[in-house]
Formats: sequence, structure tokens, C-alpha cells
Amino acid sequence: MGIGIVITGGIILAISLIMGIEFPKFAYRKNVEFLCIYNDKHEYYNQWLEDDEFKRHNLVYFWNITNPEQVINGLEPNLQDIGPYFYRQFSFKLNVQFVGDAIEYRNWKRQEFDGNQTLRSCSKCSYKDRITLINKEYLKGVMLEGDEDSYILSFLPPTLQSVFEQLNQDMSYEEIYREWGNFRSVKFVRYSSKLFYPATFSHLNFASWLQSSTYSSNRTFKADEMQALINVLTSSVLFNDFNQFLRLVRQTDQNNSTVMESLTEFVNSKRWFCQPTCWDLTSDLLVPLADYIIHLIQFIKHRALNLTNQGKVITLTQSEWVIGRTIHWKFGGVQLVNLPQRRLKGILMHDETAAEAIVNAESVRLYSCYSRQTGSKAHMWRSFNGQTQSNSSQFPRATNDQRVIAAYMDSVEPVELTTCQGSSPRMQFYNFFFPVYWRRLPFVWSGKTKDVRRVEAHVLTLNESALKKAKNPFMNEDCLQDMTGTLKFNSWLSLPHFRLCSESLQTSFNASPFKYDLPWIVIEPTSGVVYSYSISHQLVIQHKNSRLPMYWIDERAEVSEWVAKNFRDNTRKILQASCAGLISLSLLAAATIVCGILVGTITFKNGKVLPIPPNTPTF
Repeated sequence: MGIGIVITGGIILAISLIMGIEFPKFAYRKNVEFLCIYNDKHEYYNQWLEDDEFKRHNLVYFWNITNPEQVINGLEPNLQDIGPYFYRQFSFKLNVQFVGDAIEYRNWKRQEFDGNQTLRSCSKCSYKDRITLINKEYLKGVMLEGDEDSYILSFLPPTLQSVFEQLNQDMSYEEIYREWGNFRSVKFVRYSSKLFYPATFSHLNFASWLQSSTYSSNRTFKADEMQALINVLTSSVLFNDFNQFLRLVRQTDQNNSTVMESLTEFVNSKRWFCQPTCWDLTSDLLVPLADYIIHLIQFIKHRALNLTNQGKVITLTQSEWVIGRTIHWKFGGVQLVNLPQRRLKGILMHDETAAEAIVNAESVRLYSCYSRQTGSKAHMWRSFNGQTQSNSSQFPRATNDQRVIAAYMDSVEPVELTTCQGSSPRMQFYNFFFPVYWRRLPFVWSGKTKDVRRVEAHVLTLNESALKKAKNPFMNEDCLQDMTGTLKFNSWLSLPHFRLCSESLQTSFNASPFKYDLPWIVIEPTSGVVYSYSISHQLVIQHKNSRLPMYWIDERAEVSEWVAKNFRDNTRKILQASCAGLISLSLLAAATIVCGILVGTITFKNGKVLPIPPNTPTF
């Protein structure tokens, strides 16, 4: 009997040990299955497809310029910090393909302004607030084209571009401008306030307008003279391979005149290069012709600036800044239907329709969970928009290893679980890839925890010391921290705000010292899921000899309740059952075994069974 009890206790102990060992393995497998979307039959495929695992939003702050007119005239801007504007972000995965050990898709993002949430933090902020900023598109264009004048020429309608190319096919835009005159001369100022765009250059209305509004040396251009000059500039035979011809139509001279010198040399030197029949006519013609050519360039430049709205400062509604806008080409208030509309992107990635997203949205390629190359059990970035790493022009001081995109995204490897023991991160250092920074950011766990949706998770903050040791693009300059080259022209991404330690900087930017937060992420180590994060960045541009902040964004996300509930109801309960089962069954097994031993001790003595006590019945 005692032996049977002991055997029973051993069986109970074995069950408790199996429960304590196998249940954590089962919970770990469930975590891996939850993280790993490796085909469209996955239990949570639809939630993953619609990014339903997270609630994401962006807080957008602007450095509004309060003195735009002075900035246009060359003075330094005065800045006012406005915000935050609250934008909810919705993501959808399009064109999902499972290719070998990778997942490919287009990440369609939409932004939706939340007025109620905005008012909680900024009582005077609204959807239609108008914000004035330095026009980064303008600065970018100027840098890419080489100078301001060449950039403006790049916006000319195709017809006008062909005119300039015909005037001298071998000259670049810069050379044309340099040869054709000084744009800061008095002549341009004289005409700039009178310019209007006609319906068409070839129509006589344009010549009539010039006759009434353009003056040079007390001479008024005649309508037919201006029409003739337009015909000259738009003539396809203005220049040929052998010589140059200028065909002028005037009331008093219908003859062709041979061009003895180039048009550009004429404008510079003002030498007579035509041989008409009347010398007086030459004097009357050449000065107006020179002025007209210069005036035409200034006229086009003036209209190009207004047409494209690409001035040095630009005022838009905050929503246009955030989600973008469409430029409609207009001349003189008339929209041109034959020119394509131009869509300018906003601060945040936003596509209105799936059709737009198929063309414009981010192209993402991830390692699958069971990648043999990485051994990872969580999705990792493999490439972004077709690139596996950022290039050296984006991050000139970063090493090749630092520019590699492959890093964790919304989850890390789940921890190998142990019964009745707390979970700690597999590593104390994690690299996460954030597209806005176009590089991996290192995070470190300092031992802090945080309760997120009734789940205890670990808080990791940006590892500044690791960044500095690696000589990455964060650098200190006059108490500023910059990330350089991100947009391939004179701009930086930095931690908001500037880390101001100079009193003059605090005054000029109207900010208090150390007004910034380090990016942080919160990871539930058992499941490996990123439960929340806050990644902040600020755009800084080079304006003259100073660096000027434009806007800053705090991108935030928190895991959905159903994800946390799934963890609470499954993993945590499994671990609790495992621990409770191990302890209770182990105690039961121990008690059973002890009981069996006691029974055996009582019933056995000297290796023999004691005789049954005799009955002493009385008869």
C-alpha cells in the first residue's frame, strides 16, 4: 500500500515537472506564432494587414515665422512655436507578397486631423491655421540647380524653355542668365510691379498690353513691333548650323537683316549688329530690342515665382503643411489645363486613395520570422524603398555598418520562458530602424518598467553614448544636436528642440533650455512586442549662415487593447497556470510521497510484515 502511494506521488511530481517545463515552451511557441505573419492563413493576418495591432498618431509643432516680409528682404526670421496638432495615422498593407524568406508590400499611410485632441493641448489651434515657414522646396531646388535663377528657369513652361534653347542651344541656363544681364539692375525693378501674364504669348493682346505698360527711354513699343519680336523669339529658324538670322517685321522695313554677332553679345555690348536700310531705324530698334529681351526674362522670372509659389517663405494652412497639397498651374488667374498638376508632399506620409498609394507609398521588404539568415523570430527590416542601406551622401560620417537598414521593427525576439521566473529582455541593447531617420537607432534598457494596458513592460531610451562613440550623424555644435544630410540638401533632423545652452539662442528661438525629450520605446519582453514608443525629430535648414528650425514631430504609437488582452489571457495565464501547477502539484506530490513513506514505515518492520494481533474471543 505504501509503495502505491509513493508511486502515485512520483506520478504527480512528474506531471508538475512536465507542466513547469512544457507550458513555458508552449507559451513561447504561441508568442512566436503571434509575431510571425508568414502566410495569409495566419490567425491575425487581417489585423496585421490593416495595422490594427497599434494605435498611431503624430503630434506636429511648427516654428511659425512672424515677420515674413522682413525675411524676404533679407532680415533674420522671428520664430513662434505653435502646436501640437494631433493627427491620427492609419496604415494598410497593399500588394502583400510572400517571397521565400521575405514579405514585400506597400505601406499605405493616411493622416486624419483630430480637432478635439488638438484642443486639449493647444486651445487656439484649428484645422485652418495658417503657418509661415521658410520654403524648403525652394531652397532644395536652388541647391540642386546651382543658383536661384537656374532654378526659376527650370519651372518655365515647355514652350518658353524651347525659346531659350533656340536662342543658344550650346549654353546652359546659368550661362544664359550670366550673359543676358544683371537681374538686380534698375530695369527689373521698374517693370516688376506692372507684370501680368497674358492668355498667350502669340496673341496680339500681349503686344497691346506691352504697348500700354512697358516703357524704355521714353519709347513705347508698338503693337506690331512687339508681335514681331515675339515671332522672332519663337521662330524655329532663329539659329541654324551656319549663321544667324533675325527676321524683323516693321512698318518701315520688311527686309531680312543678317545677324553679325550673337544675341547675347549684343545685349551685353549694345553694339549695332543689324544692317537695315535706315540708320535712324537701327537706333530706334536696337535699344528697345535690348530692353525687351531683358524685360522678357525678368517678366518670366517674376511670373515663375508667383506661378509655382516657390518663394523663400510660404504660407499654407497647417493641414496643407502636414498632408500636402496640389499645385494648379495658373497664369493671370486662368488655370492652364494643358499643364499637368503637381502634387507636393506634406510633412507626414499621406495618400488619399489606394491607387495613389500603389505608386507613392513606402515599399517595404521584411525578413520572415523563420529567416535562416538572421535566426530571428520577429520581423526585421530588409529593405526600404528598394534600398538595403542609406547612402553616404545622406550620412557622410556614418560607417557602412551603421547605414545598413536591417533592424527590428514593431517586435523583437520573445524571451525563452522559465516557470515562476520574471522575464527580462534577451538583450539590453536593441537597434530599431525608423524610416524618418533613415538609419538604425540604438536603444538601451536602464531597468525601468512601465504599465501599458495592465501589462508590465520595459522602457528603453535612445542610447546617446553609443551614438557618440560610433561617430554617427549626431554631433554637438553650439549646444545643438544635428543629424545631417537626411533630405540631401541643407537640412538636418535633430532631437526637438535644440538643446539650447546659449542665452542668445534661447532668446532668438523663444525656447527654454533642454526643452526636448529623448526617443523611447516600451517592450513587453515575454512576447517581444513593442507596446508603445515616442520618436521625436525636428527639421532644421541652413538659412544664410544660421540653422533654422521649421517644425518638429512626435510620432507615437501604443499597442491595441486586443493585443494586450491576448497576452493577458494566453501567455500570462499559461505562465501563471504553469507556476501554480508546478508548485501545487509538487507540494501534492511531496505530501503523497511522504504519506506513502510513513505508511510504509508503519507497516514494515525489520523487513517483515507484522502478524495480525490475535483475537481473544470468549466462548
